[in-house]
Amino acid sequence: MVGTDFVPEMFQATADRGYSYFMLGADEATIPVAADYARRSFPGWELSGYRHGYLTDGRITSATIEQINATRPDVLLVGMGNPIQEEWIRRNLPRLDVPVCMGIGGLFDYWAGNVSRAPRWLRRLGHEWVWRFFQQPRQKARRYLIGNPLFLARVLREKATNRNRIS
Repeated sequence: MVGTDFVPEMFQATADRGYSYFMLGADEATIPVAADYARRSFPGWELSGYRHGYLTDGRITSATIEQINATRPDVLLVGMGNPIQEEWIRRNLPRLDVPVCMGIGGLFDYWAGNVSRAPRWLRRLGHEWVWRFFQQPRQKARRYLIGNPLFLARVLREKATNRNRIS
């Protein structure tokens, strides 16, 4: 299950238990709209804060971590896209005072209405990326048309290298 499906289900299943969340990611125009949507859609959770995900240097990152820690959220939702969000969490986890940190991909763009979800049948097939590609060709072209084939080539090269070592 992807973050765009999991987070709403988690919020609904655990509403009214006193949990709070912080939203980190998207751009300056998108994140407040997504935060407003989340506030309205998940009343059983408290939005402790939000910030856009363009952390351009160490000083800004440190200030953002201080802001997150000061609000003491139970869950930090990081929406910077893969693999940037996972790398950001890994690098900064020791400095974060948050029990749960989750990379959630494009969830904030959905919540803000910037992009729509793929039809359910396409999601079930595991091809939501095709839908996203046609909605955001500039942003997704590099990842899907260059990044994915490059990744596959690296996997095949590594597999061949390991096979030669075993022989």
